[in-house]
Amino acid sequence: MSDAAQDISAIPQGRHAGVCLHLTSLPGPFGIGELGAAAHDFVDKMRAMELSVWQFLPLGPTAYGDSPYQPLSTFAGKYDGDVETQIAAVESCIASGAKGILITPTDSRALVPVITQARDNGVLVIALDTQFEPADAADATFATDNFKAGELIGQWAAATL
Repeated sequence: MSDAAQDISAIPQGRHAGVCLHLTSLPGPFGIGELGAAAHDFVDKMRAMELSVWQFLPLGPTAYGDSPYQPLSTFAGKYDGDVETQIAAVESCIASGAKGILITPTDSRALVPVITQARDNGVLVIALDTQFEPADAADATFATDNFKAGELIGQWAAATL
């Protein structure tokens, strides 16, 4: 049997019908769909109509012109100070061709080599709240001056009360 014939024989026999429906098209309590009661009801109706395929569309938060095919990515550590997971997340971003990373470093020194690798690969790196050491390891740092914020809220409270 030729390779082409083997490939054709792997196709399931019979016809299948289904629907391509984004999860957010279903009703839900927050204005968009979810895998709750409406999704269960939808699957029950599909079964009653003998539809056997529900093709999900991408579920990530959209970016780049609201395309679901170019979603934002989020990562979180397993515990506070989980440097290994942050390194793995940055490496994953590099490998997937991310254009930018917004990161709150758990260890402002230990992450510098992987952040340098990301920048060497053309990834824009912005530190959030915690500056890298050295500070120029990232392209930019967005942070709050907590002392100044405390002064301002104190002034507001004094004027308001």
